[in-house]
Amino acid sequence: MVDLLTYERTKTSFAKSYMSNYQKLPSLLLTNSYRTAAEHFQVINQQTTSVLVPYGEGEEIITQLNSENSISELSQLMKRAQQHSVNIYDHEKNTLIQNGAIISYFDGSILSVTPNAYDEEYGLNIQSDSEMGLLQY
Repeated sequence: MVDLLTYERTKTSFAKSYMSNYQKLPSLLLTNSYRTAAEHFQVINQQTTSVLVPYGEGEEIITQLNSENSISELSQLMKRAQQHSVNIYDHEKNTLIQNGAIISYFDGSILSVTPNAYDEEYGLNIQSDSEMGLLQY
Protein backbone atom coordinates (compact mmCIF):
# COMPACT_ATOMS: atom_id res chain seq x y z
CA MET A 1 0.00 0.00 0.00
CA VAL A 2 2.79 2.41 0.92
CA ASP A 3 4.51 1.74 -2.39
CA LEU A 4 1.34 2.56 -4.31
CA LEU A 5 1.12 5.94 -2.59
CA THR A 6 4.67 7.10 -1.97
CA TYR A 7 7.11 5.72 -4.54
CA GLU A 8 9.31 8.26 -6.22
CA ARG A 9 8.14 9.07 -9.70
CA THR A 10 11.19 7.47 -11.33
CA LYS A 11 10.90 4.22 -9.34
CA THR A 12 7.33 3.16 -10.15
CA SER A 13 6.87 0.23 -12.48
CA PHE A 14 4.93 2.50 -14.84
CA ALA A 15 7.77 5.04 -14.99
CA LYS A 16 10.41 2.33 -15.48
CA SER A 17 8.43 0.78 -18.32
CA TYR A 18 7.85 4.17 -19.95
CA MET A 19 11.56 5.09 -19.67
CA SER A 20 12.65 1.80 -21.21
CA ASN A 21 10.30 2.32 -24.17
CA TYR A 22 10.80 6.07 -24.76
CA GLN A 23 14.13 6.84 -23.02
CA LYS A 24 12.60 9.72 -21.06
CA LEU A 25 10.45 10.26 -17.98
CA PRO A 26 6.69 10.30 -18.45
CA SER A 27 5.22 13.79 -18.57
CA LEU A 28 2.66 12.92 -15.91
CA LEU A 29 3.03 14.78 -12.65
CA LEU A 30 1.65 11.91 -10.59
CA THR A 31 2.63 8.33 -11.27
CA ASN A 32 1.39 6.89 -8.00
CA SER A 33 -1.62 4.59 -7.93
CA TYR A 34 -4.08 6.40 -5.67
CA ARG A 35 -7.15 4.81 -7.19
CA THR A 36 -5.77 1.29 -6.85
CA ALA A 37 -4.78 2.00 -3.26
CA ALA A 38 -8.27 3.37 -2.46
CA GLU A 39 -9.97 0.32 -3.99
CA HIS A 40 -7.95 -2.07 -1.82
CA PHE A 41 -7.72 -0.12 1.41
CA GLN A 42 -10.02 -0.79 4.36
CA VAL A 43 -9.61 0.68 7.81
CA ILE A 44 -11.82 -1.97 9.42
CA ASN A 45 -12.10 -5.46 7.97
CA GLN A 46 -15.75 -5.88 8.85
CA GLN A 47 -18.07 -3.62 6.89
CA THR A 48 -20.94 -1.78 8.54
CA THR A 49 -24.13 -0.26 7.20
CA SER A 50 -25.66 3.00 8.37
CA VAL A 51 -29.33 2.92 9.33
CA LEU A 52 -31.57 5.78 10.40
CA VAL A 53 -33.18 5.45 13.80
CA PRO A 54 -36.65 6.80 14.63
CA TYR A 55 -35.58 8.88 17.61
CA GLY A 56 -35.88 12.65 17.97
CA GLU A 57 -35.48 14.37 14.61
CA GLY A 58 -34.85 10.94 13.05
CA GLU A 59 -38.61 10.30 13.07
CA GLU A 60 -39.22 13.48 11.08
CA ILE A 61 -36.46 12.63 8.61
CA ILE A 62 -37.92 9.15 8.03
CA THR A 63 -41.35 10.73 7.44
CA GLN A 64 -39.85 13.17 4.93
CA LEU A 65 -38.17 10.30 3.06
CA ASN A 66 -41.67 9.07 2.29
CA SER A 67 -42.66 12.38 0.68
CA GLU A 68 -41.61 13.94 -2.59
CA ASN A 69 -38.42 15.98 -2.31
CA SER A 70 -36.30 17.91 -4.76
CA ILE A 71 -32.65 16.91 -5.10
CA SER A 72 -31.52 19.88 -3.00
CA GLU A 73 -34.09 19.06 -0.29
CA LEU A 74 -32.99 15.42 -0.31
CA SER A 75 -29.36 16.49 -0.01
CA GLN A 76 -30.15 18.60 3.07
CA LEU A 77 -32.23 15.77 4.47
CA MET A 78 -29.34 13.33 4.09
CA LYS A 79 -26.97 15.69 5.90
CA ARG A 80 -29.40 15.87 8.81
CA ALA A 81 -29.87 12.09 8.71
CA GLN A 82 -26.19 11.46 9.46
CA GLN A 83 -26.72 12.67 13.02
CA HIS A 84 -29.59 10.22 13.49
CA SER A 85 -27.93 7.11 12.11
CA VAL A 86 -26.12 4.19 13.68
CA ASN A 87 -23.74 1.75 12.04
CA ILE A 88 -24.61 -1.92 12.23
CA TYR A 89 -22.68 -5.05 11.28
CA ASP A 90 -23.94 -7.48 8.66
CA HIS A 91 -25.16 -10.03 11.23
CA GLU A 92 -27.18 -7.32 12.99
CA LYS A 93 -28.61 -6.16 9.67
CA ASN A 94 -29.58 -9.73 8.78
CA THR A 95 -31.33 -10.18 12.14
CA LEU A 96 -33.22 -6.91 11.67
CA ILE A 97 -34.26 -7.98 8.15
CA GLN A 98 -35.47 -11.36 9.46
CA ASN A 99 -37.49 -9.54 12.11
CA GLY A 100 -39.02 -7.23 9.50
CA ALA A 101 -37.43 -4.22 11.21
CA ILE A 102 -35.62 -2.66 8.24
CA ILE A 103 -37.30 -0.21 5.87
CA SER A 104 -35.58 0.47 2.55
CA TYR A 105 -35.74 3.74 0.62
CA PHE A 106 -34.44 4.60 -2.84
CA ASP A 107 -33.75 1.01 -3.91
CA GLY A 108 -31.91 0.15 -0.72
CA SER A 109 -29.51 3.09 -0.70
CA ILE A 110 -31.08 4.41 2.52
CA LEU A 111 -32.18 2.15 5.35
CA SER A 112 -34.07 2.87 8.54
CA VAL A 113 -35.26 0.72 11.40
CA THR A 114 -38.85 0.44 12.54
CA PRO A 115 -39.83 2.04 15.86
CA ASN A 116 -39.94 -1.34 17.62
CA ALA A 117 -36.23 -1.84 16.77
CA TYR A 118 -35.12 1.24 18.68
CA ASP A 119 -35.35 1.83 22.41
CA GLU A 120 -35.09 5.39 23.72
CA GLU A 121 -33.13 4.25 26.77
CA TYR A 122 -30.96 1.46 25.32
CA GLY A 123 -30.64 2.33 21.62
CA LEU A 124 -30.83 -0.17 18.78
CA ASN A 125 -32.71 -3.38 19.59
CA ILE A 126 -31.96 -5.96 16.92
CA GLN A 127 -34.56 -8.34 18.38
CA SER A 128 -37.18 -5.69 17.45
CA ASP A 129 -39.16 -6.02 20.67
CA SER A 130 -38.78 -2.52 22.06
CA GLU A 131 -41.69 -1.05 23.98
CA MET A 132 -41.19 2.31 22.26
CA GLY A 133 -42.43 0.87 19.00
CA LEU A 134 -45.21 -1.09 20.65
CA LEU A 135 -46.56 2.01 22.37
CA GLN A 136 -46.74 3.96 19.12
CA TYR A 137 -49.00 1.46 17.36
